[in-house]
Amino acid sequence: MTEGAVRDTVAGIDPSLLETLAFGRIRDALADRAATRFGMEAAGRLAPLAGPDEAAVRLDRIDAIRSTGELPLGGIEDVRGLLDAARDARLLDGREILSIGYTLDGCERLRRAVAERERPALDALAATMGSFEGWLRLVREQIDGDGEVRDDATPKLREIRRRLRPMRGRIRDHMNTLLERYAEAIQDPIVTLRRDRYVLS
Repeated sequence: MTEGAVRDTVAGIDPSLLETLAFGRIRDALADRAATRFGMEAAGRLAPLAGPDEAAVRLDRIDAIRSTGELPLGGIEDVRGLLDAARDARLLDGREILSIGYTLDGCERLRRAVAERERPALDALAATMGSFEGWLRLVREQIDGDGEVRDDATPKLREIRRRLRPMRGRIRDHMNTLLERYAEAIQDPIVTLRRDRYVLS
């Protein structure tokens, strides 16, 4: 018996009846049309509902969404792997944190859009969705659009980077002097940066 059949049996529905109704194919077609990975997985888990009351709630939500326009789902990515890595104490780099930030921003926009519909069928749904504004503010304050830690992320970091700028300029000047002095011994007349260190070829 397939996983879907097992799930449908648990729901108290005869699998043969669902097969006659092509329930599995309908569920797969719905999953194919989902806008996000989460939607695909949720569609794949669909099973007959317990009773008409629950079905009526779901239909009311669908009607409320259809009558007020599509919900914004842009920017929402599957970042569960990154969250699991963070829980396992692995340090995430700036781009990974930024990816989580974009997804949180997408979730926040979705939550606001659901709440702003002001439809009774959606109010309970909006209430179950958490707010991520605090986390988003933290990401915006400390990570720039390239996934790099902002110079002003903390007062101490701002001071360190302020002191580093002229020092780096002096290092570059010294490296350029070496380029001119030992031009015949240098393979490429350029200064490169490897692992945060200036290097001559």
